Amino acid sequence: MYTPLHGALLPAHILFLSRREPRVRTDTSLLRSIGVPGITHLTQTAAALALLRDRLAPGSAHDPRNAVDMLVCDEYTEDGPAFDVVRALAEDPALQGFPLVVISGDPAQAAALQKGSVNVLERPYTLKQLNDVLRRAISPMRARLRADALDAAAPGTPPPAGKKRARPGQHSPQTPRSESDLFRKGMEYLRNGNPAKAEDLLRQVLDRQEDHLEACLALVRVQHSQGQTKAMQHSLLRAAAICLRKGDKERAAAIAAHLPPHMRGEKLLVHAATARMEEGEYKAAALGFLDASRELPGTALHSMLARAAVFTPRPEENMHKLCNAFESMGHGSTASKLRQRLLDNPPPREQLTANWLDNYPRLQEILSVASYTTWAWRQA
Repeated sequence: MYTPLHGALLPAHILFLSRREPRVRTDTSLLRSIGVPGITHLTQTAAALALLRDRLAPGSAHDPRNAVDMLVCDEYTEDGPAFDVVRALAEDPALQGFPLVVISGDPAQAAALQKGSVNVLERPYTLKQLNDVLRRAISPMRARLRADALDAAAPGTPPPAGKKRARPGQHSPQTPRSESDLFRKGMEYLRNGNPAKAEDLLRQVLDRQEDHLEACLALVRVQHSQGQTKAMQHSLLRAAAICLRKGDKERAAAIAAHLPPHMRGEKLLVHAATARMEEGEYKAAALGFLDASRELPGTALHSMLARAAVFTPRPEENMHKLCNAFESMGHGSTASKLRQRLLDNPPPREQLTANWLDNYPRLQEILSVASYTTWAWRQA
Protein backbone atom coordinates (compact mmCIF):
# COMPACT_ATOMS: atom_id res chain seq x y z
CA MET A 1 0.00 0.00 0.00
CA TYR A 2 1.26 3.47 -0.89
CA THR A 3 2.39 5.82 1.85
CA PRO A 4 2.12 9.53 0.93
CA LEU A 5 5.47 11.14 0.31
CA HIS A 6 4.22 14.37 1.82
CA GLY A 7 3.22 12.95 5.20
CA ALA A 8 2.06 16.32 6.44
CA LEU A 9 -1.18 17.59 7.90
CA LEU A 10 -2.82 17.96 4.49
CA PRO A 11 -2.58 15.86 1.31
CA ALA A 12 -0.19 17.13 -1.34
CA HIS A 13 -2.15 15.82 -4.34
CA ILE A 14 -5.88 15.09 -4.55
CA LEU A 15 -7.81 13.18 -7.21
CA PHE A 16 -11.21 14.91 -7.54
CA LEU A 17 -14.02 12.80 -9.00
CA SER A 18 -17.29 14.49 -10.06
CA ARG A 19 -19.73 14.85 -12.95
CA ARG A 20 -18.49 18.10 -14.49
CA GLU A 21 -15.59 20.34 -13.58
CA PRO A 22 -17.63 23.62 -13.42
CA ARG A 23 -19.83 22.04 -10.74
CA VAL A 24 -16.89 21.63 -8.35
CA ARG A 25 -14.86 24.68 -9.36
CA THR A 26 -15.64 26.32 -6.02
CA ASP A 27 -14.57 23.17 -4.16
CA THR A 28 -11.24 22.99 -5.97
CA SER A 29 -10.53 26.68 -5.38
CA LEU A 30 -11.23 26.22 -1.67
CA LEU A 31 -8.88 23.22 -1.58
CA ARG A 32 -6.11 25.33 -3.08
CA SER A 33 -6.83 28.16 -0.66
CA ILE A 34 -6.14 25.93 2.39
CA GLY A 35 -2.82 24.72 0.95
CA VAL A 36 -3.45 21.67 -1.30
CA PRO A 37 -1.06 22.26 -4.23
CA GLY A 38 -2.09 19.51 -6.66
CA ILE A 39 -5.59 18.57 -7.87
CA THR A 40 -6.46 16.21 -10.75
CA HIS A 41 -10.07 16.15 -11.95
CA LEU A 42 -11.78 13.11 -13.50
CA THR A 43 -15.42 12.36 -14.27
CA GLN A 44 -15.43 8.55 -14.77
CA THR A 45 -15.22 6.22 -11.77
CA ALA A 46 -13.49 3.51 -13.81
CA ALA A 47 -10.78 5.94 -14.96
CA ALA A 48 -10.21 7.15 -11.39
CA LEU A 49 -9.86 3.62 -10.02
CA ALA A 50 -7.50 2.67 -12.86
CA LEU A 51 -5.33 5.70 -12.08
CA LEU A 52 -5.21 4.80 -8.36
CA ARG A 53 -4.33 1.16 -9.09
CA ASP A 54 -1.52 2.30 -11.37
CA ARG A 55 -0.10 4.65 -8.72
CA LEU A 56 -0.44 2.07 -5.95
CA ALA A 57 1.07 -0.85 -7.87
CA PRO A 58 4.04 -2.44 -6.01
CA GLY A 59 6.38 -1.85 -8.93
CA SER A 60 5.30 1.72 -9.67
CA ALA A 61 7.81 4.55 -9.44
CA HIS A 62 7.70 6.43 -6.15
CA ASP A 63 7.58 9.84 -7.83
CA PRO A 64 6.19 12.72 -5.74
CA ARG A 65 5.08 14.51 -8.91
CA ASN A 66 2.72 11.62 -9.73
CA ALA A 67 1.64 10.71 -6.20
CA VAL A 68 -2.04 10.73 -5.24
CA ASP A 69 -2.65 11.09 -1.51
CA MET A 70 -6.46 11.22 -1.38
CA LEU A 71 -9.64 10.75 -3.39
CA VAL A 72 -12.30 13.44 -3.04
CA CYS A 73 -15.64 12.50 -4.58
CA ASP A 74 -18.68 14.60 -5.34
CA GLU A 75 -22.10 13.15 -4.47
CA TYR A 76 -22.56 12.14 -8.14
CA THR A 77 -20.15 11.16 -10.90
CA GLU A 78 -20.93 10.46 -14.54
CA ASP A 79 -21.14 6.75 -13.63
CA GLY A 80 -23.55 7.13 -10.74
CA PRO A 81 -23.74 8.14 -7.07
CA ALA A 82 -20.86 8.27 -4.59
CA PHE A 83 -22.07 4.97 -3.08
CA ASP A 84 -20.68 3.17 -6.14
CA VAL A 85 -17.23 4.69 -5.56
CA VAL A 86 -17.28 3.72 -1.87
CA ARG A 87 -18.31 0.17 -2.77
CA ALA A 88 -15.62 -0.14 -5.47
CA LEU A 89 -12.88 0.97 -3.03
CA ALA A 90 -14.08 -1.48 -0.38
CA GLU A 91 -14.17 -4.41 -2.80
CA ASP A 92 -10.69 -3.82 -4.28
CA PRO A 93 -7.93 -5.22 -1.97
CA ALA A 94 -5.37 -2.81 -3.44
CA LEU A 95 -7.52 0.24 -2.61
CA GLN A 96 -8.98 -0.72 0.77
CA GLY A 97 -8.26 1.96 3.34
CA PHE A 98 -7.29 4.59 0.76
CA PRO A 99 -8.21 8.08 2.08
CA LEU A 100 -11.63 9.14 0.76
CA VAL A 101 -13.78 12.21 1.34
CA VAL A 102 -17.30 12.57 -0.11
CA ILE A 103 -18.77 16.05 -0.55
CA SER A 104 -22.56 15.85 -0.45
CA GLY A 105 -25.45 18.27 -0.46
CA ASP A 106 -28.06 15.63 0.32
CA PRO A 107 -28.56 15.20 4.11
CA ALA A 108 -29.99 11.68 3.69
CA GLN A 109 -27.04 10.54 1.58
CA ALA A 110 -24.56 12.17 3.98
CA ALA A 111 -26.13 10.40 6.98
CA ALA A 112 -26.05 7.03 5.20
CA LEU A 113 -22.38 7.46 4.27
CA GLN A 114 -21.45 8.53 7.79
CA LYS A 115 -23.02 5.34 9.14
CA GLY A 116 -20.58 3.46 6.92
CA SER A 117 -17.59 5.30 8.50
CA VAL A 118 -17.02 7.41 5.40
CA ASN A 119 -15.56 10.91 5.80
CA VAL A 120 -18.39 13.18 4.60
CA LEU A 121 -18.39 16.94 4.09
CA GLU A 122 -21.88 18.43 3.81
CA ARG A 123 -22.58 21.47 1.67
CA PRO A 124 -22.47 24.30 2.51
CA TYR A 125 -19.25 24.04 4.53
CA THR A 126 -16.61 26.34 5.97
CA LEU A 127 -12.86 26.30 5.37
CA LYS A 128 -12.36 24.94 8.89
CA GLN A 129 -14.71 22.03 8.21
CA LEU A 130 -12.89 21.29 4.95
CA ASN A 131 -9.52 21.42 6.68
CA ASP A 132 -10.68 19.16 9.53
CA VAL A 133 -12.18 16.45 7.31
CA LEU A 134 -9.03 16.31 5.15
CA ARG A 135 -6.88 15.86 8.24
CA ARG A 136 -9.11 13.09 9.55
CA ALA A 137 -8.97 11.28 6.22
CA ILE A 138 -5.20 11.54 5.70
CA SER A 139 -4.29 10.57 9.28
CA PRO A 140 -4.73 6.76 8.93
CA MET A 141 -2.21 6.71 6.06
CA ARG A 142 0.49 7.81 8.50
CA ALA A 143 -0.04 4.62 10.52
CA ARG A 144 2.03 2.73 7.96
CA LEU A 145 5.10 4.83 8.72
CA ARG A 146 6.56 2.52 11.37
CA ALA A 147 5.70 -0.63 9.40
CA ASP A 148 7.60 0.69 6.38
CA ALA A 149 10.56 1.62 8.55
CA LEU A 150 10.65 -1.82 10.16
CA ASP A 151 10.47 -3.55 6.78
CA ALA A 152 13.37 -1.48 5.47
CA ALA A 153 15.44 -2.01 8.62
CA ALA A 154 16.36 -5.60 7.76
CA PRO A 155 16.58 -6.07 3.98
CA GLY A 156 17.09 -9.62 2.87
CA THR A 157 15.71 -11.09 6.09
CA PRO A 158 14.02 -14.41 5.28
CA PRO A 159 10.31 -14.58 6.02
CA PRO A 160 9.40 -16.13 9.32
CA ALA A 161 8.90 -19.88 9.26
CA GLY A 162 5.56 -21.46 10.01
CA LYS A 163 4.45 -22.22 13.52
CA LYS A 164 6.06 -25.15 15.18
CA ARG A 165 3.77 -27.80 16.45
CA ALA A 166 3.63 -28.01 20.19
CA ARG A 167 4.86 -31.21 21.75
CA PRO A 168 2.34 -33.43 23.49
CA GLY A 169 1.52 -31.94 26.86
CA GLN A 170 3.17 -28.65 25.96
CA HIS A 171 0.96 -25.57 25.63
CA SER A 172 2.19 -22.59 23.66
CA PRO A 173 0.99 -19.23 24.97
CA GLN A 174 -1.48 -17.53 22.70
CA THR A 175 -0.19 -14.08 21.75
CA PRO A 176 -2.56 -11.32 20.65
CA ARG A 177 -2.12 -10.27 17.05
CA SER A 178 -4.31 -7.28 16.32
CA GLU A 179 -3.71 -3.79 17.68
CA SER A 180 -6.92 -3.94 19.71
CA ASP A 181 -5.87 -7.24 21.33
CA LEU A 182 -2.41 -5.89 22.14
CA PHE A 183 -3.89 -2.72 23.61
CA ARG A 184 -6.46 -4.64 25.68
CA LYS A 185 -3.78 -6.97 27.04
CA GLY A 186 -1.47 -4.04 27.79
CA MET A 187 -4.19 -2.27 29.78
CA GLU A 188 -4.78 -5.47 31.75
CA TYR A 189 -1.10 -5.57 32.71
CA LEU A 190 -1.27 -1.88 33.67
CA ARG A 191 -4.30 -2.42 35.92
CA ASN A 192 -2.68 -5.49 37.49
CA GLY A 193 0.47 -3.56 38.44
CA ASN A 194 2.85 -4.90 35.78
CA PRO A 195 4.09 -1.72 34.03
CA ALA A 196 7.04 -3.41 32.27
CA LYS A 197 4.85 -5.82 30.29
CA ALA A 198 2.27 -3.09 29.74
CA GLU A 199 4.91 -0.80 28.24
CA ASP A 200 6.17 -3.55 25.93
CA LEU A 201 2.69 -4.25 24.52
CA LEU A 202 1.76 -0.58 24.20
CA ARG A 203 4.93 0.09 22.22
CA GLN A 204 4.03 -2.80 19.94
CA VAL A 205 0.67 -1.13 19.31
CA LEU A 206 2.38 2.15 18.42
CA ASP A 207 4.87 0.31 16.21
CA ARG A 208 1.95 -1.07 14.21
CA GLN A 209 -0.32 1.98 14.32
CA GLU A 210 1.52 5.27 14.46
CA ASP A 211 -1.49 7.39 15.46
CA HIS A 212 -3.05 5.16 18.16
CA LEU A 213 -3.90 7.92 20.63
CA GLU A 214 -5.20 5.69 23.45
CA ALA A 215 -2.02 3.58 23.46
CA CYS A 216 0.09 6.74 23.57
CA LEU A 217 -1.83 8.14 26.54
CA ALA A 218 -1.66 4.77 28.31
CA LEU A 219 2.10 4.82 27.79
CA VAL A 220 2.16 8.21 29.53
CA ARG A 221 0.53 6.59 32.58
CA VAL A 222 3.13 3.81 32.59
CA GLN A 223 6.03 6.25 32.36
CA HIS A 224 4.53 8.46 35.07
CA SER A 225 4.26 5.50 37.42
CA GLN A 226 7.93 4.68 36.80
CA GLY A 227 9.14 8.27 37.22
CA GLN A 228 10.37 8.59 33.61
CA THR A 229 9.85 12.34 33.26
CA LYS A 230 11.55 12.92 29.92
CA ALA A 231 10.01 9.84 28.29
CA MET A 232 6.62 10.97 29.58
CA GLN A 233 7.11 14.39 27.97
CA HIS A 234 7.99 12.71 24.67
CA SER A 235 4.81 10.61 24.82
CA LEU A 236 2.69 13.66 25.68
CA LEU A 237 4.17 15.54 22.71
CA ARG A 238 3.42 12.58 20.47
CA ALA A 239 -0.18 12.36 21.72
CA ALA A 240 -0.76 16.10 21.24
CA ALA A 241 0.69 15.89 17.70
CA ILE A 242 -1.67 12.99 16.90
CA CYS A 243 -4.64 15.13 17.98
CA LEU A 244 -3.46 18.04 15.84
CA ARG A 245 -3.13 15.81 12.79
CA LYS A 246 -6.69 14.64 13.35
CA GLY A 247 -7.90 18.22 13.66
CA ASP A 248 -8.79 17.95 17.37
CA LYS A 249 -7.16 21.15 18.62
CA GLU A 250 -9.07 21.24 21.91
CA ARG A 251 -7.83 17.84 23.03
CA ALA A 252 -4.32 18.67 21.82
CA ALA A 253 -4.35 21.79 24.00
CA ALA A 254 -5.64 19.77 26.99
CA ILE A 255 -2.78 17.27 26.59
CA ALA A 256 -0.21 20.04 26.07
CA ALA A 257 -1.30 21.64 29.35
CA HIS A 258 0.73 18.90 31.13
CA LEU A 259 3.89 19.95 29.27
CA PRO A 260 6.35 22.73 30.18
CA PRO A 261 5.16 26.14 28.89
CA HIS A 262 7.88 26.45 26.20
CA MET A 263 6.65 23.22 24.53
CA ARG A 264 3.08 24.41 24.05
CA GLY A 265 1.50 26.61 21.43
CA GLU A 266 2.60 26.90 17.83
CA LYS A 267 5.98 25.20 18.45
CA LEU A 268 4.39 21.99 19.75
CA LEU A 269 4.87 20.11 16.47
CA VAL A 270 8.52 21.17 16.36
CA HIS A 271 9.12 19.80 19.86
CA ALA A 272 7.22 16.61 18.98
CA ALA A 273 9.43 16.06 15.92
CA THR A 274 12.55 16.79 17.98
CA ALA A 275 11.45 14.19 20.54
CA ARG A 276 11.12 11.56 17.79
CA MET A 277 14.60 12.47 16.56
CA GLU A 278 16.05 12.04 20.05
CA GLU A 279 14.42 8.60 20.21
CA GLY A 280 16.13 7.61 16.94
CA GLU A 281 12.90 7.64 14.91
CA TYR A 282 14.33 9.74 12.09
CA LYS A 283 11.66 9.01 9.49
CA ALA A 284 8.90 9.93 11.92
CA ALA A 285 10.90 13.03 12.89
CA ALA A 286 11.23 14.06 9.24
CA LEU A 287 7.45 13.78 8.77
CA GLY A 288 6.95 15.75 11.96
CA PHE A 289 9.18 18.57 10.73
CA LEU A 290 7.18 18.63 7.49
CA ASP A 291 4.01 19.01 9.56
CA ALA A 292 5.60 21.83 11.55
CA SER A 293 6.78 23.63 8.41
CA ARG A 294 3.19 23.55 7.10
CA GLU A 295 1.93 25.07 10.36
CA LEU A 296 4.77 27.66 10.53
CA PRO A 297 5.16 28.90 6.95
CA GLY A 298 7.38 31.79 8.08
CA THR A 299 10.06 29.42 9.44
CA ALA A 300 12.45 27.80 6.95
CA LEU A 301 12.79 24.02 7.17
CA HIS A 302 16.59 24.12 7.36
CA SER A 303 16.41 26.62 10.23
CA MET A 304 13.94 24.43 12.10
CA LEU A 305 16.11 21.32 11.69
CA ALA A 306 19.33 23.05 12.68
CA ARG A 307 17.90 24.58 15.83
CA ALA A 308 16.38 21.25 16.83
CA ALA A 309 19.53 19.23 16.18
CA VAL A 310 22.09 21.51 17.82
CA PHE A 311 20.66 20.87 21.27
CA THR A 312 21.20 17.10 20.96
CA PRO A 313 24.46 15.34 21.94
CA ARG A 314 25.30 14.42 18.28
CA PRO A 315 24.03 17.29 16.09
CA GLU A 316 25.97 16.39 12.93
CA GLU A 317 24.97 12.72 13.07
CA ASN A 318 21.32 13.60 13.69
CA MET A 319 21.21 15.99 10.73
CA HIS A 320 22.86 13.40 8.49
CA LYS A 321 20.22 10.83 9.47
CA LEU A 322 17.38 13.32 9.02
CA CYS A 323 18.63 14.06 5.50
CA ASN A 324 18.78 10.33 4.79
CA ALA A 325 15.19 10.01 6.04
CA PHE A 326 14.00 12.77 3.71
CA GLU A 327 15.78 11.08 0.83
CA SER A 328 14.31 7.65 1.60
CA MET A 329 10.79 9.16 1.51
CA GLY A 330 11.33 10.61 -1.96
CA HIS A 331 12.33 14.14 -0.95
CA GLY A 332 15.68 13.94 -2.74
CA SER A 333 15.87 17.64 -3.63
CA THR A 334 15.00 18.66 -0.06
CA ALA A 335 17.67 16.34 1.35
CA SER A 336 20.25 17.70 -1.12
CA LYS A 337 19.51 21.32 -0.20
CA LEU A 338 19.66 20.53 3.53
CA ARG A 339 23.02 18.80 3.16
CA GLN A 340 24.38 21.70 1.13
CA ARG A 341 23.13 24.26 3.62
CA LEU A 342 23.99 22.50 6.88
CA LEU A 343 26.55 19.75 6.28
CA ASP A 344 28.73 20.38 3.21
CA ASN A 345 30.60 23.29 4.82
CA PRO A 346 31.40 22.14 8.37
CA PRO A 347 32.77 24.69 10.86
CA PRO A 348 36.55 24.88 11.29
CA ARG A 349 37.86 22.59 14.00
CA GLU A 350 39.84 24.56 16.52
CA GLN A 351 42.71 22.77 18.16
CA LEU A 352 42.39 22.54 21.91
CA THR A 353 45.94 23.19 23.11
CA ALA A 354 45.34 22.78 26.82
CA ASN A 355 46.90 19.45 27.86
CA TRP A 356 44.67 19.02 30.87
CA LEU A 357 41.63 18.64 28.57
CA ASP A 358 42.99 15.26 27.45
CA ASN A 359 41.96 13.91 30.84
CA TYR A 360 38.36 15.04 30.33
CA PRO A 361 37.04 13.57 27.06
CA ARG A 362 33.49 14.43 28.03
CA LEU A 363 34.43 18.11 28.37
CA GLN A 364 36.13 17.98 24.98
CA GLU A 365 32.92 16.62 23.48
CA ILE A 366 30.90 19.39 25.13
CA LEU A 367 33.21 22.07 23.72
CA SER A 368 33.04 20.48 20.27
CA VAL A 369 29.22 20.42 20.35
CA ALA A 370 29.16 24.03 21.58
CA SER A 371 31.35 25.22 18.69
CA TYR A 372 29.20 23.32 16.18
CA THR A 373 26.04 24.69 17.79
CA THR A 374 27.28 28.26 17.37
CA TRP A 375 28.10 27.67 13.72
CA ALA A 376 24.82 25.89 12.90
CA TRP A 377 22.80 28.58 14.67
CA ARG A 378 24.43 31.24 12.52
CA GLN A 379 23.79 29.16 9.41
CA ALA A 380 20.12 28.83 10.35
